[in-house]
Amino acid sequence: MKTDIYKSITDKIVAAIEAGGTAPWKRPWKLSGGTPISLRSGKPYRGINVLLLGIANYDDPRWGTYKAIGEAGGQVRKGEKSSQVVLWKPVPKKDAGDGEPGSYWLLRFYSVFNARQADGLPELPVEEEREFTPIQLAERIVDGYVWERANGNTGPPVMHGYDRAAYSPSEDRVIMPEPEQFVSDEAYYTTLFHELIHSTGSEKRLKRIETTLFGSDPYAKEELVAEIGASFLSGVAEFEDAGGDQSAAYVSGWLEKLKEQPKLIVQAAAQAQKAADLILKTTFEEDSLQAGDRELEAVAA
Repeated sequence: MKTDIYKSITDKIVAAIEAGGTAPWKRPWKLSGGTPISLRSGKPYRGINVLLLGIANYDDPRWGTYKAIGEAGGQVRKGEKSSQVVLWKPVPKKDAGDGEPGSYWLLRFYSVFNARQADGLPELPVEEEREFTPIQLAERIVDGYVWERANGNTGPPVMHGYDRAAYSPSEDRVIMPEPEQFVSDEAYYTTLFHELIHSTGSEKRLKRIETTLFGSDPYAKEELVAEIGASFLSGVAEFEDAGGDQSAAYVSGWLEKLKEQPKLIVQAAAQAQKAADLILKTTFEEDSLQAGDRELEAVAA
């Protein structure tokens, strides 16, 4: 049964790639403090500024200069330390006598404060937290791989409470946002499956992961394996849209880097199947044992 699911999902992804799917990959969870925004303009910060402000770890997304906070009716509290953001601004060139106007770009730093560092600003409206409902079959798949078993073939610990999802080969652990931060229960499990597939490549398991730079060919291939493997697991968990357009678009983005390797999708799908089989091994072993127990009970009756 599993092999049929794997083939069906692989075929779907390949078909979507061949059709030229271009929908962008999106992070399917909300940051705990929200994406940082400018208090003055209401626009989100972009690029490196998201990282710079995220380090400060405030649960209010609003940021502004001392002046902007004052204009909004607030007052930065004495002793509060600012955070730095960067901005490229056009600077007019001095007239060189040729009559040609122009400008050049200058990188400038600005000191900003979070709304939590000021008094007098209106409180943000309380956003109702999405209720998370565990999907039982998906939970069984995760538990069967993650928790310790008699044969010693354990998966990595899964740690929640982060604003990103990742697998660390050096620490052999998966970090995840809280389930309630995801846009749907399925999005949570699909993301977790992606990271668990990565974990199967460690030295203590399938020895697949290479130490490589982001964007390199081996890195891209590993991302293909993880995304296809996550689609396989989602299919086994009976998600309605396992291996859908979003996964196909993500995979096609990596294939653009490796377009001269036409066999890549086949190789990645084969490795993804091995990874998914490793994760599912205990779950299906338990199914077989339980079925055997039921048969014995029936005979004894």
